Amino acid sequence: MSKQNKRDGVLMRGQTLKDWDRLLDKEAIRIRVLIKNYAREENGVMADKSFDILCDYLAMCNQMRILVQAFLEDLHHNEISVRISPVEHMAYKTLAKSVEVIRDRLRNEYHISMEPI
Repeated sequence: MSKQNKRDGVLMRGQTLKDWDRLLDKEAIRIRVLIKNYAREENGVMADKSFDILCDYLAMCNQMRILVQAFLEDLHHNEISVRISPVEHMAYKTLAKSVEVIRDRLRNEYHISMEPI
């Protein structure tokens, strides 16, 4: 991005980005466990549709984590926030909403909770 776009951008708190990174890492581990469990079941409890949504959710979490880590790379060790461009902010908000929507769908339609046991 050009310096002008970054200067006109949005400040993101480093702690928020670090929290997202940790959360997405934990989510990815939980999803992989569910996918492995599904693969082991001969007559799986989850329908193929819910398996597809789990895979979509894993993909969204991975995309969001890549974006968050890219922002964290721009965060210097002595700074508490990083400035991102309006386009990067839109991508961040869009992916965050997508992750939330799919997570809610897994919980509400398929009764698959991503909460720790």
